[in-house]
Amino acid sequence: MTDLTRKLAFGLGLIGALLCWGWVPTAAALCAGPAISLDRAGGPPSAVVVVHGTSFLAGCNDTFGPGQPPVPTPVDRGIRIEFRQFGHAQTLATVDAGQDYTFVAKVTIPPAAVEGSAAEIAAVGSNGSPAQPVTVSGAAGNLAGTGGPAWQLAGAGFLGVAIALLLRLPFRRRRSLGGNV
Repeated sequence: MTDLTRKLAFGLGLIGALLCWGWVPTAAALCAGPAISLDRAGGPPSAVVVVHGTSFLAGCNDTFGPGQPPVPTPVDRGIRIEFRQFGHAQTLATVDAGQDYTFVAKVTIPPAAVEGSAAEIAAVGSNGSPAQPVTVSGAAGNLAGTGGPAWQLAGAGFLGVAIALLLRLPFRRRRSLGGNV
């Protein structure tokens, strides 16, 4: 083989490879995994959290022949919304995805949830179980049985003690100056 023949064979081979590479369809999955988002990052026990779910499909029909449309994938049903903390899961609600593969669910943080950030809300579906962290805060800021904010009651208590001490100071001075007044 001459040098010109080698160069010609290499050039034609390179052009053929580039043309074929451009015509070969690339693989692409049409089904995104499920995902959830929460309207708030947490709250006290018994607080309401709104869970938004997307891409809840029952399986994934992303394999089809050239020129054929994909077969519609059925929606996911019986999705369990769970509160998870310390290795335990509690089902808060069960929902079905809509025709657009989404759902919205209002759930309540369990009254027995322990304060701290080691908790999450998850949506357990047939095609995955996405979760989002949720922080359980302490009490809502009210003293039990009063309905009033704790800082206002504490401030009123300190103010009362301060006034009582100020009223007593002049009486002590009189006694120390004049004896029996």
